[in-house]
Amino acid sequence: MGLTLRFEPGREVSPWLISLFLILLAYLVGVWVRVLPLYLLPDPEHAQFLGRWMMATNDAYGWLAGAAELNHLHDRALPRFIGWLHATTGMPLDYIGFFAPAYLAPLVAVAVFVLARFWGLGQAGALLAAWVTVLVPGFLARSRVGYLDDELWTLLLPLILVGGLAVAIEWARRREPIHLVGHLLLGIGCGLFALFYLFLYSKAVPIVLALFGVAGLVGLLAASPSNRSAFLLGWGAALAVWLGGLPGLVAALLLVAAAYRWPVVCRQWWLVGGLVLVGLALLTLHGGLPGAVQSVLRHLSVYFGEGRAVRTGGEAALWPSAMVGIAEAQRLGLADLAGRIAGHWLLFVPALAGYVWLAWRRPSAWVLLPLLGLGLAAYWLGERFTMYAAPVAGLGLASALGWLLAQRDFRPIVRHAVLAGLLLAPLLVATTHVAQRPFQPSLSEEARTVLNFLRFFAPADGQLWISWEDGYAAQYHAARRVFADGSTGMRGSNLYLLSLVMATHSPQQSAQVMRWAALQQHLLVEAEPQVDLTDLRRQPRPAEWALEAMSLEEANRLLRSLGAEAQAWPEGLPQQYLVVQWEDLLRSYWIIRNGFWNRADGVGPTPTLALGLPGSGIGERGEVMTNVGPLRVGQVDMVGERGALERTVIEDGGELYAIYNHLNGQLLVMGSLVYRSMLVQLLLGEREAFEEQFELMVDRAPWARGWRVR
Repeated sequence: MGLTLRFEPGREVSPWLISLFLILLAYLVGVWVRVLPLYLLPDPEHAQFLGRWMMATNDAYGWLAGAAELNHLHDRALPRFIGWLHATTGMPLDYIGFFAPAYLAPLVAVAVFVLARFWGLGQAGALLAAWVTVLVPGFLARSRVGYLDDELWTLLLPLILVGGLAVAIEWARRREPIHLVGHLLLGIGCGLFALFYLFLYSKAVPIVLALFGVAGLVGLLAASPSNRSAFLLGWGAALAVWLGGLPGLVAALLLVAAAYRWPVVCRQWWLVGGLVLVGLALLTLHGGLPGAVQSVLRHLSVYFGEGRAVRTGGEAALWPSAMVGIAEAQRLGLADLAGRIAGHWLLFVPALAGYVWLAWRRPSAWVLLPLLGLGLAAYWLGERFTMYAAPVAGLGLASALGWLLAQRDFRPIVRHAVLAGLLLAPLLVATTHVAQRPFQPSLSEEARTVLNFLRFFAPADGQLWISWEDGYAAQYHAARRVFADGSTGMRGSNLYLLSLVMATHSPQQSAQVMRWAALQQHLLVEAEPQVDLTDLRRQPRPAEWALEAMSLEEANRLLRSLGAEAQAWPEGLPQQYLVVQWEDLLRSYWIIRNGFWNRADGVGPTPTLALGLPGSGIGERGEVMTNVGPLRVGQVDMVGERGALERTVIEDGGELYAIYNHLNGQLLVMGSLVYRSMLVQLLLGEREAFEEQFELMVDRAPWARGWRVR
């Protein structure tokens, strides 16, 4: 379906100018809806702390800390890019991190518009495709202000690669023989771009492998007999460059020279087939193909496995994994899946049908199949993957619209009304999505206050123990080493030790586990004097290494002794700090489960934790309605300003405990396993009860507290 604009009778605007205008329109709408959360706040300053913009996710803080060289992510592509922008423009890192997603992520509209025009959808169809892509909730939710992450380019880059592979397939479909050298150069370009893509986003190996695999199959089936061998050579050259590195590039360039010198010979099937087979064999034996396949299997094991990591230390030990507790990794319902991919199932169904129709007419569009598959796999993998299907939804909806309007000669006013309706629907969905999910900093103001205090008063070699979900934020705000963050604390002994420190009922064990970790740091520095604990770019994990080198019996004996008796510790150990927050209570189910994990059987307890329903009171016998049904409590702790506690014991109540926060109206119901944990007691208990082991450094109860191990 085309779109023509006229400014005066008999004079048409250049199609190129119209296309540029429509691309700009889709891009600006994408920016506007991503910045909208800032303007929905009562005061934009609510998104700032001490003049610095706050992030909405822990990962965003990780990238900012990397750009500031405060953690091990400093050499990744995204922190380097942020640091370059900071050095070039002079803009503060927090400003870049806050606004970059809103301004850079919608650039995907350019790629979608170009692909739509390449596949013959017309200017109106291309506008609709780009418009839908930038507005669907699956993509929007991960690229708003404050959501700094790889989503800056993890959707744009595969679409560019799809474009190159689609051009190769369409060339091969021509009846007349194509220029062999040009096809080989296109393949080399695709291989080089795949390397660039993986440099910016190293986790994309499964996506690149799937794109090349589908493109190879579709190209062989769709190519004309006169061009099938040329396509196969170009596809092989792309794989050689991607998987073979410099030797692969040299081999591909030699093939270009041979094709230029002997074009007829290079089109012979026996030669082409032999070269491809030999090349695949070499890539399997000496190239990157095995590593690429292993990367795919590793990613599948993370998301489809049992949610625990296996470590060997003297004998096999099963350590906990945080993957099973991550909200965005939980399964989606079918209605939610359709809504995040296309805005609503009423748009999702015609979008899928339109994509199939588009791919049937233009086989090169099948190359998008891995992105669609990844989006649909969000049913099992979690909602973050729905963003990959956004371009398919946009292109499919545009294709369906084109097919519908081609069935009869509709009047222009009808065509434009249908287009306007389809443009308005995603916009309404997007604005509703933003309004229902206002901007919320990932860290409370009180927790930021605690971390900012430690930034100035904790020694440079001090180490912070904070929930791994906030590890990156602690690196950024406190500029200190953390025991576990979003990459080192998601599985294994790091997660176990961190959870044990918070889950144990013994202040002595909690403090001495941290002292033992400090001792491992001290021993590492003694053994390797070049290790500098103040260099936050390096992240040695001596406690993890020491624990995983032990047998189960040795590790259990050590941890029991740390709780049973006071140990003698050498002087001069690095200071250890523990930060607990109200938000940790909300995720205490997983902290307790991981802290009391049985490493022999690979299972953890099932602690009781429930949220009281809004407006639900507590009955005379302790009855309370929760999100898991009615429960009975025997003790109620009322929390007020500065953590003041008012405790009520219900004589005929149950065995559970309730904590009610007057300040935010939250009611938590928990069993003794949670209530007696250091997580709860160090956050809400009296400081005098822990003075032998801990010193209270910052008190912002009930929201956050910072303790120093004595």
